[in-house]
Amino acid sequence: MAVTRASGLLELALRQHVSLCWRCPSQLRHLVVSSRCNTQTPPKRPVGAFLEFAHSQTVEILRNNPDVSRRESLKIASQKWHQLDPQEKDERTRVVRERYKEYQRQYQLYLQSLTTEERDRLDEQRQFRRKRLAKMRKKRELKNLGKPKSIRNAFLLFVKSSRLETRGANPTTVIQRLVENWKALPKDEKEIYYEDARLDRERYESEMKAWEDKMKDIGREDVIRIKSRTKKQKVTKAPARKVKKAKTKAKTKANSKAGTKAKTKTKDTKATKTRSKSAKTDTKSTQTD
Repeated sequence: MAVTRASGLLELALRQHVSLCWRCPSQLRHLVVSSRCNTQTPPKRPVGAFLEFAHSQTVEILRNNPDVSRRESLKIASQKWHQLDPQEKDERTRVVRERYKEYQRQYQLYLQSLTTEERDRLDEQRQFRRKRLAKMRKKRELKNLGKPKSIRNAFLLFVKSSRLETRGANPTTVIQRLVENWKALPKDEKEIYYEDARLDRERYESEMKAWEDKMKDIGREDVIRIKSRTKKQKVTKAPARKVKKAKTKAKTKANSKAGTKAKTKTKDTKATKTRSKSAKTDTKSTQTD
């Protein structure tokens, strides 16, 4: 069991190492290793009233009860916080608010002492932390929704099954040794891991299809893959050139109709005028007779 736990921890470290080295943007990679600004250390943000109370209580609980785990001690501390006197709660929150005001004042002084380059670096660090927190929240949400575990390739399956001693060793050296062991592995043994990876992919696809159908039923299509979302029926629009041609044809047709109507009107008026003239000449001739 200790070996499997160590291999699981090693796999997690490997994933984090790969994500930090290759998935992180190039302009933010230096922030993972970079230290804080060189002028002076920023003031430490004060802890909230509940966290301060919980920390003091967990230390005391763990000291008196060594068999209790840290998670259970936090549960006991939260129960004690809920049972705490309201006046004591208000006093603790008031003290924390005063500390926070002092922290804000010191932080403004700290920002004023920085150069423009150091401020830009600080903003980059803040953005990087926000993105990382948003990614962690998204991952936690997907885990709570029951998303299947991601696919593991042949090398990761080899890492999980390897019995390499990792206690007290540097993670980078461990990863290098694992890569060397993987390269030195015979081809027929590698094929076993490739087959396991293929089966794992099939497992992932089937579980993902069932999970995505479930997410569609509860109205959470935003968390599923784009290719699995219900395709909206696209309204076929005519090309712009055809629309323009149709419009110009309609205009010319309307103009031609209007022209023919005007021509017929002028012909009618001319005919009526000639008729009226002929009628007048007839009446004059009858009068002379």
